[in-house]
Amino acid sequence: GHLSKDRLDAIWLLMLTVVRPNEVIKAKWSEFDFYKRLWIIPKERMKMRNDHIVPLSKQAIEILQKRWKDNIANDSPYPQSKYVFPSRKKPQQPMSHNTICKIIIDMGWKGRHTGHGFRALFMGIAKEELKYRHEVPDRQLAHKPKGNVNRAYDRAQFLEERTILMQQYADYIAAMST
Repeated sequence: GHLSKDRLDAIWLLMLTVVRPNEVIKAKWSEFDFYKRLWIIPKERMKMRNDHIVPLSKQAIEILQKRWKDNIANDSPYPQSKYVFPSRKKPQQPMSHNTICKIIIDMGWKGRHTGHGFRALFMGIAKEELKYRHEVPDRQLAHKPKGNVNRAYDRAQFLEERTILMQQYADYIAAMST
């Protein structure tokens, strides 16, 4: 298989944001606020049917900025697609879900890892290595809080802590991958 730069960027963004694979594949430029360093995924695209706020680490921002430059370059294979990861054949459509599965196979992780595996890995690192209490990484994974009292809190309640967590997590992964 061929592991192109855009496919690698998709995997890195998946790892750095711990959203579901489908959310990365269908990411649109309009969902990103680079000034606030947030990705706001509209509720229509979320499993739990709530907008999901994803704080972006500097590593995630770098990938997105590079993709944006590539996207608007004159010789871009994806002229001004609304998608961060457009389909190669049809740039006005997103990359296919199978592409993420293929990338994982191409990286030699078949049977050992899935797109969702990054989410489990994140939870383990956040709790065991970075010492976060369960609620903070759990909210980052867009899980519905258990119980009415917790649900009554604003879902963005842990945004400040999640912003710090996502940067610490990105730094942890970067250190592991060097």
